[in-house]
Amino acid sequence: MFTDQMIIVTSACEETQYHDDLANLGVSRFVPKPMNTQQMIQILYDACENISMKTSST
Repeated sequence: MFTDQMIIVTSACEETQYHDDLANLGVSRFVPKPMNTQQMIQILYDACENISMKTSST
């Protein structure tokens, strides 16, 4: 896996161990289901901004 790769996971699983395992695997963001469209758009927008800031600073 690339270290600057952003991984966003959506899941209905609410087990704490599952979230911990995802964090240990390098998941950038966990989004619980159900989610609304506006929430997902904001998450993707934030991810794009983060990528843009990283690429413009290099």
